[in-house]
Amino acid sequence: MRTTLRRAIALATVPVLALSIAGCARGGSKVDLPYVARDVGTLYSTGKDRLDKHQYKLAAALFDEVERQHPYSIWARRAQLMGSFSYYLNQDYPEAIASAQRFLAVHPGNRDAPYAYYLIAISYYEQISDV
Repeated sequence: MRTTLRRAIALATVPVLALSIAGCARGGSKVDLPYVARDVGTLYSTGKDRLDKHQYKLAAALFDEVERQHPYSIWARRAQLMGSFSYYLNQDYPEAIASAQRFLAVHPGNRDAPYAYYLIAISYYEQISDV
């Protein structure tokens, strides 16, 4: 009876361990940039260059980095919207929506708020499947 109980516990432990290890895996959908302290102008212009070269995922990561390294600069507000636009162009609509909603949560009265609402609306629209 003891061996049966031990075997049952061992068999129950294996799936639990497998699921917990699988939960630690990363999706890898975002581009991780190594932290290098750079001035806001360099980060923003590099992000804009990547956007112009149609490297939307990298551009979005650079715009997110502007917001992370320089959260109180005027460029951070612009970078939030540009990041959302980059996600939209990359057809990563849920991330574009989330980014625009973060902008609106922090800057609800900003003059660019209507553009954030537009990005949210167009991202939802693009997700509608054709009939």
